[in-house]
Amino acid sequence: MAQDPIGSFACGHCKISCRVRNLSGAFINGRKFTSRGQFFCSSHSVVYIRGCCCSNVKWYVGQTKRFVKVQILEHLGDIQRNNMRCPVAEHFHVVHADSDESFFVFLHSRLCIGVVTLIKR
Repeated sequence: MAQDPIGSFACGHCKISCRVRNLSGAFINGRKFTSRGQFFCSSHSVVYIRGCCCSNVKWYVGQTKRFVKVQILEHLGDIQRNNMRCPVAEHFHVVHADSDESFFVFLHSRLCIGVVTLIKR
């Protein structure tokens, strides 16, 4: 019996699907983070890593109990509204002239174990 693939996957059907990277792992600041499960836009209670594809790469590790697509839509709304209290929105305002085209998400792990794993590594 084949195992389900591990990683972060876009569903292909929702508004944020294009933002979720199909990855089993990611190198961030020289460290490898491996996905600890199978996650989709519709997953909930996850640790996620946001970033952008610019030379001034900024990474943000977040956690949510809500569905990933709801959380990400909220972040994209902060960018569109120029909410300068949100570090991600500030980055996209200053570096990308308010364009959110390079915004992406990598889903890392379940919330209950992921935070400890990310911090201790």
